[in-house]
Amino acid sequence: MNNYLHGRTPIPKGGTIKLDNHEYLYENMDSPDMVSAGSTCLVYHVLANTPDGTHYFMLKEFYPILEKGMISRHPVTNKLIVDETTKQSTEYQTRLKQFMQSVKHSRTLSDVDLSIVIPHNRDDSAGDSYYIITDYTRAMDLKKNEHLFRTFLGKTIYIESIFRPFSILEQNGLLLLDIKPENLLYSSYSYNEHTMIIADTDSLYTKGEPMNDILLLSNVRYAAPEVKNLQLFSSETAYEIASDILTPYATMYSIGKYLFEYFWEEPFIKKNLYDYDTDYLLDKFVELYYDPSVTEHVQEYTEALREAGLELIDTLDAVLIEDLTERMTVAYKDIFEFDFQFNGLFFYYLQLKYKALGYDAKFLSAESPEEKEMELYHHGPRNWHSIKGLFIDYMNDSK
Repeated sequence: MNNYLHGRTPIPKGGTIKLDNHEYLYENMDSPDMVSAGSTCLVYHVLANTPDGTHYFMLKEFYPILEKGMISRHPVTNKLIVDETTKQSTEYQTRLKQFMQSVKHSRTLSDVDLSIVIPHNRDDSAGDSYYIITDYTRAMDLKKNEHLFRTFLGKTIYIESIFRPFSILEQNGLLLLDIKPENLLYSSYSYNEHTMIIADTDSLYTKGEPMNDILLLSNVRYAAPEVKNLQLFSSETAYEIASDILTPYATMYSIGKYLFEYFWEEPFIKKNLYDYDTDYLLDKFVELYYDPSVTEHVQEYTEALREAGLELIDTLDAVLIEDLTERMTVAYKDIFEFDFQFNGLFFYYLQLKYKALGYDAKFLSAESPEEKEMELYHHGPRNWHSIKGLFIDYMNDSK
């Protein structure tokens, strides 16, 4: 048994779950030998026939980490079997409460804005089994599809999409503790219509409320230092200080860390971004995103890339700070008090790129691929020209 399953027995590959006259087939599509696992559930990617054809669903099965033997699986129906003693235990009830909060959040957020979570399909129960079933036919796992966004401009396409769901969460008094690419699904309807949706509502925390007996979850890789440090306290102490520690600045750190790894394609291993050598980061940025089709005006084009990289470094420098107090001070000074008067970063990059290619950015042919790219800029998110502007919007939404 794989260690990450912690003794839990998943539905076997090729197995089915029948709920409300729908039969969901688990084919283990995402990986040949594993199923996603959380502290309260196992997650399967399944197929089911609908009136619109075959759809992809994410099926979350309530299956908490408990001592081996406390929960078993029926060999034919694949439903779970839980003895009465286990059901009445505090540990089981705590995890069930957390899972049902996920159901509640999913319903609530679907009412607020369907684009920030996988559209809530339904939840169901059968005996001792509880499920959340969501349709993600039109979305894709960001972590598994990063290869689609390898160019600099390709990567900017969904930057605002990353910020938008967190802003909406803030406006509704919620923070997502478990921020990681696996929990973000990218949905694109055309080249200039796209959104990001949150796949996991288990780790949503309601701001200003005591955590009570709800488990504290955070992804070690992307969590802000202060969130990780909560794990060092007793549960009672962690619950008491959580409302002071879990702030938008924690979310900014997590987003910043992901953006660093996303743009520089390497792990963020230092305590602060300013611990890195700036020349190293700029050189690698140019190496990663230099367009080999540019053979003229090379110096201007390279300078445009370096300026784009430097702007990104300056922005992330204000949020990738280990100490919370310092981060709050620097982020406020460098982001909120930032004079928003400068040439649009990405637009400037596009202009220089096309100048280097021999085009006049203002008079591109409507049939040219370059015009499509410029149109994408004009009709895309209003703040593509500044990642710093996205942080500004996010923090304004969190007030």
